[in-house]
Amino acid sequence: DGTSDLFRVSLAGGAPQALGANPHIGSGGALSPDGSLYAYPSYERAWAFVEVIPTAGGTPRRLTTDTSMVYHYVMRWAPDGSRLIVRSQDLVNVTEETLEVTWPQGVWRPMTQTPRVSENLEAFSPDGKSMLIRAGTNRFRILSVPVTTLLTEK
Repeated sequence: DGTSDLFRVSLAGGAPQALGANPHIGSGGALSPDGSLYAYPSYERAWAFVEVIPTAGGTPRRLTTDTSMVYHYVMRWAPDGSRLIVRSQDLVNVTEETLEVTWPQGVWRPMTQTPRVSENLEAFSPDGKSMLIRAGTNRFRILSVPVTTLLTEK
């Protein structure tokens, strides 16, 4: 019918079970470390907001509190499941930003802001102390960055 949804399928097979997610789900989501939650971008009016849904099914919870001109499009769970790191674009001011949002509290904190530079969150280290980031404009570098150096007080 032209909409998207999330489904859970057992590795043993069987019929897919709909999770009950937003029909405007996009790619760039992430499964929580324990497999109980799925975070994904939900698209509305050309903007993308972070939502989290239990993999057992249920009602999604929107974590994005600023719903004006926000484009949250890539997210990664910390290895302990205590927070999500989210990539955000401000298409009006042409900036990209990396944000942290705590789970389940939903408290947002900026980590980086880079005008006209793409920073792609690739992965956390297994201990959660650093992240692999692919950064650049025309040529990209892979950086291992300590998470503590990314956190900023603003």
